[in-house]
Amino acid sequence: MKQSAHHTYILGIGIFAAMGLTVWFLYPILLHFTAPIHLQDDVAYGYFLFDTNVRHIIEADWGHIFESRMFYPIARSMTLGNNLLGQAVMGFPVYVLTQNSILAANAVMVMDYFLTFLFTYLLAYTLTGSWQGSIVAGLVFSFNPYMLSRQHQELIVFEWIPLLFLAAEKLIRKVSWQWVVVGVVAYVFCLISSFYYAYIAFLSVALYILVRCVCDGVPVKRFLRPAIVLGVIFVFVVSVLYLWPFVQAKRQYAVQRSVAVTAQYSANIRDFFTVDPGSTTWGPMFRVRPTNWYEHALFIGVTGPILFCVTVFLVWYKKFSRRDRKQIGVWLILGAVSLLISFGPYVSIGSVRVPSLYMLLYRFVPFTDALRSPARFFLITILALSIVISYGWSRVERRFSRIFRLVCLVCLGVFLVFEYRYDFGPPARLDPAVISLYRQIDTLPNVQVILELPMGNGYTFGNPFVNRDHMEDAVYLLYALLSSQTPGKRVSCGHTAPV
Repeated sequence: MKQSAHHTYILGIGIFAAMGLTVWFLYPILLHFTAPIHLQDDVAYGYFLFDTNVRHIIEADWGHIFESRMFYPIARSMTLGNNLLGQAVMGFPVYVLTQNSILAANAVMVMDYFLTFLFTYLLAYTLTGSWQGSIVAGLVFSFNPYMLSRQHQELIVFEWIPLLFLAAEKLIRKVSWQWVVVGVVAYVFCLISSFYYAYIAFLSVALYILVRCVCDGVPVKRFLRPAIVLGVIFVFVVSVLYLWPFVQAKRQYAVQRSVAVTAQYSANIRDFFTVDPGSTTWGPMFRVRPTNWYEHALFIGVTGPILFCVTVFLVWYKKFSRRDRKQIGVWLILGAVSLLISFGPYVSIGSVRVPSLYMLLYRFVPFTDALRSPARFFLITILALSIVISYGWSRVERRFSRIFRLVCLVCLGVFLVFEYRYDFGPPARLDPAVISLYRQIDTLPNVQVILELPMGNGYTFGNPFVNRDHMEDAVYLLYALLSSQTPGKRVSCGHTAPV
């Protein structure tokens, strides 16, 4: 088979597997594609931001890209958290065709999981050369209970992270304009989609490149070639232009996460055995929700960690080539460092708290003190675990016939598919009477601002951060969005998720 035909064949397998698995796991959302997934505040807030952004794009209103109708009379209220511009760009064609913000935002969610699997599959195949092992890696990373429980729009844009690692790996092997462009596009989309993931990706990919270069003796001058230098300059300029309004908002409202708050959203050993209640297989084990449980449900299933341990066992007994052992070692280091960071500012050893690596980031790396949840670094640990599993599969499959390998892949795939089943619950039910009321208000010519009562969490006019770092009036925003056929009235309420 010619090389180009072989690449097409491998890509086709990945696309077919991604489509099938995405439909299987997300079919409850596909069945109710025009309904909000939840009325939970962050989810409702995401729909509002999506609608605001697509309207800006349609009107080419780039000068007011950070303006929205929430939190009247605050200007640039879209700088009070992730503004989800990347999701709006992805969903813009769907919105143009349907004129339905909810449907378009749900379509982006489906695309996120589809692309996450596909990019992880391509990354694993680039590293291992095994399409079967790559399918296992994509499945373990993309659809485990932890990943399926992330339903906030800024937390499901996983796809840019494996794509960034893929671009980095390609550039380590050979510098080319094509992969520089891929890396730049991936990072820019990651930045305008999720501050958390852009921050995590920046640190993780930088560490990956550093460790890979040290292990393989790659000269630093390779990364000083014009294509890479121009790509870095472009990313820097775009980042400064995009982030500057957020920096101003951070200063204006003195947004900062204290070490004490950060510690509440840090991982601990118990979290890795805390199951999201939506997991059909493991959810019944879930009994008591810890404080801030959403950030602490880090359980990823049983099969993935078992396969990981088998691979580490094979590495320990030198069942891999020296080159593969180095590669696996890089991912083990990356996974271990990310796991350590996920424990937050302190690692508890009995009654003793030892400052961790995250504390250094908090003190010396910009924007770290604006982030709330170190536990989200665990995402990189899951990716590392998945890639190591792919290496293990690629090593074991060499000992067996093609038919036997396919049978094993199907059996493992079916087992994982049923282990990872997830119950998204019924779609959100909106009150028609409330929508009707909003529509009547929207038609009143003399009404410019809607005051919602009660105001969520002790709102103070002029500064939504006085009493709490989260304003949770987002359901009001969703009703206002669904009730208006125009950009709509300004509203006094809003929702903040400062980072």
